[in-house]
Amino acid sequence: MGTETYKKEQERIEKAEREKLLGRPEEEAPEPMTVAEIMGDNEKSSLFGKMLERDGDPTDKDVVDRLINKKLQDGDVEVLQKYGAAFEKKWRRVEGVNEELTPELIKEVASQSPDFKKILGVIDSDRATAMFKDRMADLAFTDPALFDKIYKSVDNLTILKKGGVSSNDKYIEKMCKDNNIDEGLFSKALAIKDDVEREDAIREIVRSSWGKGFFGGAGRFFDVISFGAISSDQVEKMSRSKGVIDGLLAELDVRKKKIGNVLASTVKGSPDMLNSLSKAVMGESTKVEQAGLKKVKEGYPKEQQIDVRYGNFKRKIFNVGGVNKTWANLSDTEKTAQKQIFADEVIADSKKTAKAGGFWASIAEALFGAFLVEKMKKLD
Repeated sequence: MGTETYKKEQERIEKAEREKLLGRPEEEAPEPMTVAEIMGDNEKSSLFGKMLERDGDPTDKDVVDRLINKKLQDGDVEVLQKYGAAFEKKWRRVEGVNEELTPELIKEVASQSPDFKKILGVIDSDRATAMFKDRMADLAFTDPALFDKIYKSVDNLTILKKGGVSSNDKYIEKMCKDNNIDEGLFSKALAIKDDVEREDAIREIVRSSWGKGFFGGAGRFFDVISFGAISSDQVEKMSRSKGVIDGLLAELDVRKKKIGNVLASTVKGSPDMLNSLSKAVMGESTKVEQAGLKKVKEGYPKEQQIDVRYGNFKRKIFNVGGVNKTWANLSDTEKTAQKQIFADEVIADSKKTAKAGGFWASIAEALFGAFLVEKMKKLD
């Protein structure tokens, strides 16, 4: 009991020290994503298949085949873990980008990027935000090079906001607090464009911070008659914040423009994105329809459905060599031939209903084909 308490207290102290260095609460790392979680989710399963189709090799597909058929071999777990980790890394990046993409940011981006501003000429910021978020995951797994450009541009902006901008905000907050100055008034004074007017406004704020008592009044009096000699050091120090803020704002605009240019290029160079833009203009959903393994398999008939269909098939009149026959009058050879015709019809119809293409479609088709072969052996 004492050992466990000691361990927890150590962990608490270490976490507190890390948070003090960070200057913010430490974010809890999400639970690692498992292949089981990926396969059990339709969207993730679909994207996982697209990743394997794009980045995997034939031996990797064999591993997935063995997984689905419950015949994993030594070494397969390592392959699955490798692709599961690669999937999670990309998925987390998609989540990070989508978290940053807000209607407010989209408007700011449009104000800096003429190319992107054209998009907001046909749809509003809310629809533009939804459109890019809806396409982001699919883009990450089908065109990773383009997604990486988006990710890096958004991440660079986030780094500046959480780093330089946040640090400077904390510096100004502390400076104002230490000098008993209203931060809001100081920020307004700092924004004055005229140098002389700005310095005078900051000087008045500094003088006001000295208080209304005797010493404050005396300080203001002597500062006035000495033409600001007493307040000059503090005013100069506080005025330097303007250059830092202007530099940060200018860099923010540069990085927002980069985001706008990259996002605009994704629309120009992608038929899928242009299709999404068309849907957004028409007020339709831009959500990408994903089809994981489970959903693809839903397009194939269940065993009971095959039984019903086979029963109806046997009630037909069969024309064999110009002679009409019932099922009961067919020879074993003729029945075998008709059963093959039935199986071919079921597979052909299933391909029509299971419309989703790609990686999982080929696997689902192979699974169903193997199942149907065994099923036909049991039918009389």
